[in-house]
Amino acid sequence: MKYAVWMITVVLGCHSKPTLAQVLKAIERGDDAELECLLDRGTDPDAVGEITMPGQGTFARTALGAAISLRHDHAVELLLAHHARANQRGPGLMGSPGRLPLEIAAMSNDVAAIRALLAAGASPDGDSAGNESPAALAANFGQLDALDALLVAGAKVDGTGADGTGYPPLALAAEHLCVPCVKRLLAAGAQVDRRDVLGMTALNHVVAKENIELVDILLAAKADPMVASRAGWTPAFTAQYHGEAQVMDRFRKLGVTDFGMQPPPPLPPSGMGTIRVPVVEVKAAGQ
Repeated sequence: MKYAVWMITVVLGCHSKPTLAQVLKAIERGDDAELECLLDRGTDPDAVGEITMPGQGTFARTALGAAISLRHDHAVELLLAHHARANQRGPGLMGSPGRLPLEIAAMSNDVAAIRALLAAGASPDGDSAGNESPAALAANFGQLDALDALLVAGAKVDGTGADGTGYPPLALAAEHLCVPCVKRLLAAGAQVDRRDVLGMTALNHVVAKENIELVDILLAAKADPMVASRAGWTPAFTAQYHGEAQVMDRFRKLGVTDFGMQPPPPLPPSGMGTIRVPVVEVKAAGQ
């Protein structure tokens, strides 16, 4: 009896006038039979609308973005087989561009979706509308499997944007203390002193987070303790400011003698407008 009811529902859904909203609802319910039926009838596979994520709220998504967000890999395959656009961004929010399907897959560590999207023509580095590449997002969220899949597919190991203007995966992995991600990126040839939009290198981030394990990993990769950020903070000054004696000893063994702030480097504009930086009160000797 249950089978008969299900078949009647599918048949009625397939022969009623399809709408774009039905595509999103079928994905949200995990109803692959209805989704396939709607797509076979010519319903637009690039439907855009809202989905509800359990325990998280409601989000605007493309059909592909919805399927990936909800981890419905078969729905991803169905949509791509019906020529859904693998490089279609979702709706933006407050002036920011929406997410690419590949970005959503990278953040959620959905390797199956990443591979399917790449096979369907998704760019491994995203597009110029975003300021973080899919690899950078994978590193940011500590998603090692996604990061590896993207690097194997040819994603730029240093992310997109010139030095000091983007979000290098290594700096993000270091900032969020993902040791496996840092090791993977270094093994792939990431530039160890690549700066992010604030001019911070991976070493500066891990010194600020007081993580001695990553300090040692980055120093072994020849990270420079004297690379200054846009605010003039070097890893050496950051270590001195936080009173990290172990880190300072390591830097001294590398020949560092100046633990003060340095002149900001001549980096290109970050694209972030005015950057507010910490104000440090430095007392003169004897005060």
